[in-house]
Amino acid sequence: MRGSVAPMMRMVVFAGLLTACGAGRVALPPHGAAVSPRPLFLDVAEAHRGSRGLPERAVGGVQTHLERTLASYGYQVTDRYSDTGATLRLLAVDRNRVSAELIADGRAITIVGNAESCTSTWWGIYATENERCLARALVAELFALPLFAAAFDLDLMRVEGAPGSVSSR
Repeated sequence: MRGSVAPMMRMVVFAGLLTACGAGRVALPPHGAAVSPRPLFLDVAEAHRGSRGLPERAVGGVQTHLERTLASYGYQVTDRYSDTGATLRLLAVDRNRVSAELIADGRAITIVGNAESCTSTWWGIYATENERCLARALVAELFALPLFAAAFDLDLMRVEGAPGSVSSR
């Protein structure tokens, strides 16, 4: 009996690893857009209160990857509010979704980054990859918002066919 359980367990572990490794990536637009010097305040206080089913580390990991991804596009991400900038307030981080509110020019829009295509159910093993995936999903949604483009005077983000970009049609 013991010999018949071991091969089955190996198959289950192997299938789980294939599922985790085969996860897709959230596509972002190409780098090189002209970015205005307006600061982007990243507020994560609400996400620490509103996240369910994940360790506290997940919010911090998503925050880190958001900062890195936005900085790689040239955005000045800050931890202090500025009257001249925009605010991205993380509302909640779930297993495969992250929600946030963009506040710019007196308007607020709630966005949800859906990362089902690239998050693994094995959070204990793939936490960093999942956090990166959640951050990329939110950034892709953020770049698709006309309010975000207007707040940062972007017109080069409107690249035809670029995933997560706003079409000029």
